[in-house]
Amino acid sequence: MQKVADENPNAQVLVRALKFSSGAQWHISQPTRIEDFKWTDLSAAGETDMGKALSLLAEQLKIPPMTDRALLRY
Repeated sequence: MQKVADENPNAQVLVRALKFSSGAQWHISQPTRIEDFKWTDLSAAGETDMGKALSLLAEQLKIPPMTDRALLRY
């Protein structure tokens, strides 16, 4: 991700991450500049609650809170 961000100097790349097992929550809750991003490994446990994770994600993709100038990349 950092390499792609370097190749696109006109874009500000921010990262957030969800974790989900029995329930879902933000693993990295605040948008973090890719230059400052450090991954923390997770342990697998519980049931997979992808539906809850997708609901949390969908809430953040609405405008607002996401700005109308945001670019999404999956």
